[in-house]
Order: sequence, then structure tokens, then C-alpha cells
Amino acid sequence: MAVTRRENHGDRVEFKNAYDNIHAGWCMGINHNDYASAGCQIIVGFPSCEFFKKEPDLGAWSVFKRNAYDIAQKAFPYVLLTGVDAQKVSLVGSQRMSPRLRFGSLGPLVSIIQTALQRLGFYEGNVDSDFGRRTARAVLDFQATRFGANADDGIVGPVTAVALGVSWPDV
Repeated sequence: MAVTRRENHGDRVEFKNAYDNIHAGWCMGINHNDYASAGCQIIVGFPSCEFFKKEPDLGAWSVFKRNAYDIAQKAFPYVLLTGVDAQKVSLVGSQRMSPRLRFGSLGPLVSIIQTALQRLGFYEGNVDSDFGRRTARAVLDFQATRFGANADDGIVGPVTAVALGVSWPDV
């Protein structure tokens, strides 16, 4: 049976790209075609750096950096949403949205996925509620086996959950 999946719209897990993070987009604005992302999520604007003769951060990057980095912390979690998902979140009273699990997710749903992957022979680790490297590799292997080559994205949403035999909640 063929399965069509659109759980992440192209934001793939890339274990080989250690620079998959969030940074300034090195661009003037959303109407400009030239920008550099190096495969990362980007915020429009320019960072303060030697190239720009230590000018202050510019554009939306300046606002994002001020809001995200002015709090004393070593790291911060963030949520990246598509426009459709952002709309669903804003309309939570009238629409329902299913959870998505990916590398870094924690909690009871992760344990359920780990158990299902273990039952099917894809996961050999401890069921620990932590979607770490071993769980991510198991999800990618399961998805490639179940959905075909290049159909693995490392994200567990309703389609992958059903394929694993897991009942998936709406939030």
C-alpha cells in the first residue's frame, strides 16, 4: 500500500550536518532572493561581525537575538512551525493539531514510539522517554523500510504512528 506523507515539509534530520541550527540569514529582507542558510533555520537580517565592520545586528535578526539571547542562559528551546501549523495553533479553539515528535522530544509519547519500534525490531535501546540519537536512527530506519527510500524524515506524526500501530492523539 502506498502512503503519502507530508509531516515536515522538507525539514529533514541531518546527522552529518552539525551546523543545523538557527542563525541570521545574511539577507536584506523577505523580498530578496539572495540569502545563506547552510541548511539551518534562518531569521532575516545580518549579524554583527567583522564583515560588516562590527555594525550592530540588523533586521529581524536583531529583534530575535535581543528577545532570545538577552536572557541569561546557555541554550534555549524553540518551536519552528510552518505557516499552516502556526495558523492551526492560533485557531486552537476551532481546529485540532496532532503532535509531532523528533530528535530532542521527551515524554510519554516517545516511550510509546520506542516500545512500538522495539516490538517491530527497529529499536534496541532502553525505553526512556528520550527521542535521542538511537531513537532517531530507529525512526529513520523504520520510515525508509515502510515508506521507501528517501521518504524518511525522522519525524513521528500521525502517519508514522499509524504505520507503527500506535493510536495517535489530537491536541
